[in-house]
Amino acid sequence: MEWNARFFEIQEHEQRGRKIPIIFESRRRNEDRTLEEEFKKMVEQSNLNGIKGMFDFHCISKKANLPGLQLADLVARPIGVHYLHPEQHNRAWEMLLPKMRTSHDGKLEGYGLKIYPQFDPTE
Repeated sequence: MEWNARFFEIQEHEQRGRKIPIIFESRRRNEDRTLEEEFKKMVEQSNLNGIKGMFDFHCISKKANLPGLQLADLVARPIGVHYLHPEQHNRAWEMLLPKMRTSHDGKLEGYGLKIYPQFDPTE
């Protein structure tokens, strides 16, 4: 789930003001630093009331073998395959889709799914 959607989930459950740990799989020190800077920019540029200061950023080694990172790997691949090859049959995507946040009219992009950085996979 992307961070805007997580923000809305927290708001719906009256959790405003609580710190949310955001955990990324560590790569190298420079890449981790760049990721943290970009993440902070996204949060700072957000116009969502109450979002600034609510995330606790972490880069954790794959060696930590955290269940959350394993789950993220299992979810990220079908999403990536769907995004890059939407015509390809993707059973895992079909299972994830009903679990993702959508707008009131059923729109997924911008609600339960945001792709960063934004690019056109056909280019």
